[in-house]
Amino acid sequence: MARVGVVIGLVGLLAAPILRADDPPVALVGGEPISQKELFDLLVKAHGVDSLAQLVLLEVAKAEAARKAVRVTQADIEREYQTSLDKIVRDTGMTVADATPENKRKALNTILEQKRISFSEFMVSMERNAYLRKIVESEQAPVEDSVLREVFARRFGERAHVRHIQLNAGDQSAINNVKSWLDRNDSFEDIARRFSVNEDSARRGGELSPFTYDSEEYPAAFREAAFALKPGDISNPVRIGEMVHILQLIERIPPEATRFEDVRDRVEKEARAQVVQQKMNELLVQLFKGTDVKVLIPELREQYDEYRLRATASLN
Repeated sequence: MARVGVVIGLVGLLAAPILRADDPPVALVGGEPISQKELFDLLVKAHGVDSLAQLVLLEVAKAEAARKAVRVTQADIEREYQTSLDKIVRDTGMTVADATPENKRKALNTILEQKRISFSEFMVSMERNAYLRKIVESEQAPVEDSVLREVFARRFGERAHVRHIQLNAGDQSAINNVKSWLDRNDSFEDIARRFSVNEDSARRGGELSPFTYDSEEYPAAFREAAFALKPGDISNPVRIGEMVHILQLIERIPPEATRFEDVRDRVEKEARAQVVQQKMNELLVQLFKGTDVKVLIPELREQYDEYRLRATASLN
């Protein structure tokens, strides 16, 4: 009887999962362990080099800030986050009425999913940019008068006045139908009122406020399409993010009779923002190239070296 008990005990031991003290499990599936090493190896292969690079860039930005006695607060990081959300609003053509905090976050999540970036990785980049921005702003010299006048000319120059029809990029049937009706010379305003998914502009027959070629209120592709038209012309569909826009140029409005001196402060603010962004990019390249990084995990070392070459080339 004792021998039976021993046999049963051995069978139980053999059936139980073998757990290593130096590699504890993160989960048990039907009693079988998934070890920390298995999870770690998979994460390294899937996202390791991208995540590592983001952390490296954050660390070099922190080190540079410490060297220059520049302090970054949580409020600075939040400001960077909000700046990114505002840029998404402009790039996606979201109206003021639609730009609620919830819709901004949804738009951000869509972009992150498309780029296969987690929100945590995105926030690492926001923290890094906060450090870069504070460093650049602490050293920023006054913007030259010639640069201000160039920005003034773009900001208060000729404007395009357009109507647009906004459609979901995935709804090819609706896009084809709208194009067919426009080809038959049906009223652009009526079609915009009936079918545009942008409820705000649809109520006005698709009409938008006039904008200059360099206005940041609308995405670059949208502005380029508008200024390529003659009055009355209708554009081909322009895809911006998850939306398609069809534009009709109403008129080109001559430059405003605005004096440079009257709007100098506003122009200087816009110019300073452009210069800061350019200097941030330059500083990031300089720090990334100039920092000695020793990758200690063999599986990541070669990937990181390749990433570094690609990244510095694209940032230049």
